Amino acid sequence: MKKTFIFLLLSLGMALSGCAWLSNPDPTPTLSPTVTPTAIVANAHVIFVQAVEAEDGSWTFSVTVEHPDTGWEDYADGWDVVLPDGTVVKPNPEAAFTRVLTHPHETEQPFTRSQSGIVIPADVTSVTVRAHDLVDGYGGQEVVVQLNQSSGLNFSVERASAFQMELLPQIGVTNQQPDGNRVASGQIDLLNAAVLDIPLGGVPLWVVGAADEAGNPIWVAALEDGQLAGFRVENGEAQAIDLSVSQLPAGMPPAILYQDGKVKVLTTQAPNLAPFTHPILTGAGDLAYINDQGEIFVEGSDWARPYKADALLDGRLLSDGAGNLLTLAAPSDIYQHGALGDDLEAKGFTLLNLDTGKVNRVGIYSDQVVEGIAPIWADLNSDSVREILLTLSNRQGGAQLVVMDAQGEIIAQGEPIGTGYRWRHQIAAAPIGPNREMEIVDVLTPHIGGVVEFFRLEGENLVKVAELSGYTSHVIHTRNLDLAFVGDLDADGLLELLLPKQDLSSLGILQRSESGVEVVGEAPLEGGLSSNLAAIPLPDGGMSVAAGMGSGVLRVWLP
Repeated sequence: MKKTFIFLLLSLGMALSGCAWLSNPDPTPTLSPTVTPTAIVANAHVIFVQAVEAEDGSWTFSVTVEHPDTGWEDYADGWDVVLPDGTVVKPNPEAAFTRVLTHPHETEQPFTRSQSGIVIPADVTSVTVRAHDLVDGYGGQEVVVQLNQSSGLNFSVERASAFQMELLPQIGVTNQQPDGNRVASGQIDLLNAAVLDIPLGGVPLWVVGAADEAGNPIWVAALEDGQLAGFRVENGEAQAIDLSVSQLPAGMPPAILYQDGKVKVLTTQAPNLAPFTHPILTGAGDLAYINDQGEIFVEGSDWARPYKADALLDGRLLSDGAGNLLTLAAPSDIYQHGALGDDLEAKGFTLLNLDTGKVNRVGIYSDQVVEGIAPIWADLNSDSVREILLTLSNRQGGAQLVVMDAQGEIIAQGEPIGTGYRWRHQIAAAPIGPNREMEIVDVLTPHIGGVVEFFRLEGENLVKVAELSGYTSHVIHTRNLDLAFVGDLDADGLLELLLPKQDLSSLGILQRSESGVEVVGEAPLEGGLSSNLAAIPLPDGGMSVAAGMGSGVLRVWLP
């Protein structure tokens, strides 16, 4: 495996890449041949975390762990609370873990054990909880706990006093997460949920949402002509609400911010916003967007600054929440597939560190292009460093999944399709495996057959472990790549995939199993799916889901 470069080097003042996009004399390393590595899969999984703050500011964590304990020779022997800098918080500094598990639990699975006296610095807003087993160590499912939120994916938080709970702004984007990973928090039993149909004045192309202080879903739909319509759902009824902007350019996806009782559509007064993407908020609360010159433009309250990025004009701008932005870049017409609305695809990506102002542009110097409008920027191998998941395509082999580091070094890769002008649409990376293993989900040739594929990262390879045909995640010649997401859709504590059937007439809920992929059920859509799929995490741990339909209706599922 090629060495993974630690992304934090960017924030320490890494020098700009000195190479031009297509003139680097050192070509990208040839993709390595497929090998089958011998891998140990750690299987001590953190299932749920409850964090409760005491009056003195210390914390009690109750952690639910699942592991196939067999006795004293193999059992889960501890769990940790880990700060963002990697420090393990231990009430007993001499202990091996935050909470030592002193005996096997072979007859009690999963099991929950608590630890009090955990002291977390006041400026820390998130921690990671991981489990360890005697034989395989770390590497199972982890849970990131946001300490200023009341709940999230597999966690709940209780602060000592209500005023201590910061009311965080709610951001609504079509690709679920600011880092491009289409994973939704919360849970809903979609097949048995209450359904609310909201008539609109046209066919919705996009929908985004957020939750208000009381946990009521707020939905904003963008119609074919760019007109926006907003609604608050309370007590099972929809009420129209005012928006800061009522019209966007036709086809532009909206992004919204809910804060202080108001819904703000993220936009700019600048006349040169790229027409097929949307602004985002940085971790500091500034507005960042791609302009029609391919620059990343960042606006503060009384200042604005451009960064040369050569960005893909219809690409999404991603944020890691820690001062770093990522976008696809270097538009090229060398691979004119045209499945996404034009003949331009990216030949690289650009990373911007907002703290230092450093721009790192990474090119792909083979005959491949990045086919898509955004990567997935997530920690795929549990090393606390974000990797970049891309779909690379060329005329000979078609599309393949490739994992890169921040410098463009290939960490792992999947097999190419074997035929040019055939596409793989990456959806998400999440612990969706049958035993909560981290897996990558895509849809192979979504326009012709639509095969949902599940991959695992094993050494230098992305190995396909399951597949199921008959589904899609994209309508050809559109820029809507958000027709699918991963979340807990049957309220069983496990993750499933939600996406439309090939004819867009219904949504399928797919769950991984030991034998492959199972269909949990289907939800019909009158008039067919016309928008992306959207989900809102609710403060009580629930989820609301919405989809636009060709009948001119916004369908909302309520927990």
